[in-house]
Amino acid sequence: MSKLNLRTFLKCIYRRMARLERAVLLLLCIFAVKFVFSTAAHFAVPLQVVDMLGSGRNPVDVWLLLLCCTAVLGTFCLYRRAARAIGAKCTKADAVILAVCIAASAAFYLHAMVGRQSLYLWDNATYYNLQVRLESNFADGVFTGVGSTIYKTWFNDYAPLVINLLAEPFFMFTPRTANTFALLCALLIPSLVYYSAWLLLTVLRRKLQPKAPVLFTALSMASVLLLPLLHIALYRGMPDLLGVAFAFMLLALGIGYDFSQPAPARLVSLAAFTGMLMLTRRSYMFTVVAFFLLYGVWVLARAARARQVQTALRFGKFAAAPRWSASAYRCCRCSGASPRPTTVTATRPTRPAAFWQSWPTSVSIWAGSCL
Repeated sequence: MSKLNLRTFLKCIYRRMARLERAVLLLLCIFAVKFVFSTAAHFAVPLQVVDMLGSGRNPVDVWLLLLCCTAVLGTFCLYRRAARAIGAKCTKADAVILAVCIAASAAFYLHAMVGRQSLYLWDNATYYNLQVRLESNFADGVFTGVGSTIYKTWFNDYAPLVINLLAEPFFMFTPRTANTFALLCALLIPSLVYYSAWLLLTVLRRKLQPKAPVLFTALSMASVLLLPLLHIALYRGMPDLLGVAFAFMLLALGIGYDFSQPAPARLVSLAAFTGMLMLTRRSYMFTVVAFFLLYGVWVLARAARARQVQTALRFGKFAAAPRWSASAYRCCRCSGASPRPTTVTATRPTRPAAFWQSWPTSVSIWAGSCL
């Protein structure tokens, strides 16, 4: 691609961006400039005094707040793009049902967790430590904070890139205790799960065409609201349940789309939510593999039945992206030096580090080869 065509292509993308998406791009550019300056200050001692301006809890880290607000705003824009791609329209009845589910869930957790002692599980302690260390790493500078976040996301099963970044704009204005972190996750995560479930229901409602669509939506949302495993996990302080919301979005974007027509907005949203689901926690990669394996079989079977060669080719181009990503991931992991051992602060026995650092590569390559 020539420079002229690339410039035209970028201008075309920028014109199609909404105002909030342009704001996200602007915030990312500001943070990128700060990161470049922080990198230079990391090697030039005289610049470190200027680089530390805005860092630390005074009362909050300005640059960490900028990055986290950008992540929250970007997630909002991604959801809005996905809702437009699937053609979801929120009626008054849908808004009432969604508001009732969110309010009922918030009331339950406020009653169950405020002023009471709760027994949190391993995941809560791990993500709480990651949340606190996220602030302490950025307090040492943007270069240290970004490097530590990328390193932990690359080598650890519990990654701070999605959960902790999205929770940090709210967590930094709390007393920063384990109880407030668990309560914050119990109030924020269900809202995103219910909204994602509603988007999935709009697609199913369009496909199934029930006689009573409002009753169909109400009963379906009630089943999600009363799902025992959802509340057991959140009550025990497991914030990685956020991946359920992204899994719902994968289903909403995949159901009904057979690649017979080009849909770039849907495919971009599908790829973005796939990445966010895998970055939430590596164990969700099994969900990604199962989803795309079944989805690929369904798309190719429909294309073969209808003898649509272009549909199969279009799906093949989309499936080639994770295949190349898996190959690049393997090359980067195998060509570099052995990573430093990950610090474990827990007292329970852990599995060997080699297992946790090797199975994502195998699963990624297997997923790419299957697709």
